Parts: sequence; C-alpha cells; structure tokens
Amino acid sequence: MPPPPPPPPPLPPLFFPPTFQGEEHEIVIARNGRPVAKLVPIDMASTGKRIGVAKGKFEVPDNIDAHNEEITRLFLGGQRP
Repeated sequence: MPPPPPPPPPLPPLFFPPTFQGEEHEIVIARNGRPVAKLVPIDMASTGKRIGVAKGKFEVPDNIDAHNEEITRLFLGGQRP
C-alpha cells in the first residue's frame, strides 16, 4: 500500500491593508485566476433611538412575575425546575 499523499501547503495569511484603511470598497476572491466571490461592505442604516421607545405606551403590572414558575414548568414539559 503506498504512503498517503503529503498534506497541502498552508494557506497564506489573509492580509488586506487597503481594506483596513478604508480605501477599498470591495474584495474579489479568485480561484485559478477566475473571480469566485466578492466581499462588499454592508450598508448599515441607523436604527435611531431604541431605548425608551415604548415609554408611556403601556404599564407593567405589579404582579408581572406571579406566573414565572408556571411558565417555567410549561417550557420544561411539565417538569419542576
């Protein structure tokens, strides 16, 4: 039985200095000289103010935690926590 083939050489580390500096807006990954993938930045729209967005829209009842044990039991399929 012949010996197994040697492992492939390690891949070079990824290094994109123009990308880190914000000069490039896309990276094309090629295999055998042919483009196979393009990395582009995601446009992130501002979500605006989120904390306190529902303030004054509803009231939290004083007994909000009254059914915690029952809810836990329902999630656990009737078992006690």
